[in-house]
Amino acid sequence: MAALPCTPADSTLYQTFHRAELYPTITMGILHLWSPLLLVMAGHLDIVRSVSFSPDGTRILSASDDRTIRIWNSMTGAELLVLQGHEDIVESAKFYPDGRRIVSGSYDMTVRVWDLTTGTEVVPVMKGHESGVASVACSPDGTMVVSGSNDSTVQCWDGITGSALSELRGHSAAVTL
Repeated sequence: MAALPCTPADSTLYQTFHRAELYPTITMGILHLWSPLLLVMAGHLDIVRSVSFSPDGTRILSASDDRTIRIWNSMTGAELLVLQGHEDIVESAKFYPDGRRIVSGSYDMTVRVWDLTTGTEVVPVMKGHESGVASVACSPDGTMVVSGSNDSTVQCWDGITGSALSELRGHSAAVTL
């Protein structure tokens, strides 16, 4: 996985890793305060489907076809945690607003909530879609989770207990974003 962090030119990270000969530059009219530094985070064994910053910007999550979710330090690129449990491609993952948990959706037709301190699932697995889960999100207060699926439905879940709250039908195709 690769990410392009917004790194100030006077930062330690920029000063340590920037090699001007590797990057194109604009020579006229632009003040060079931000770098095009490419930070590579290697770890996934297959395609990365989803990436997201934590609310405080210190971590990045990535979800992959290798059935894992990885948590990375956004400044150093160090892998902090690998979450395993899905039985198929992890198509979507997002941080909860508190930054302490994430929600993930998979082609295994499940939605899962993970604690980032312990790396464990903290809500019972949410099942109800008839096809792969393509998109997940949390409410601003973290009490609700929604999931969109290739079955053309949106499921609403209690983000604390995992209980199904409602199902929204009416889409004519997959709900992906």
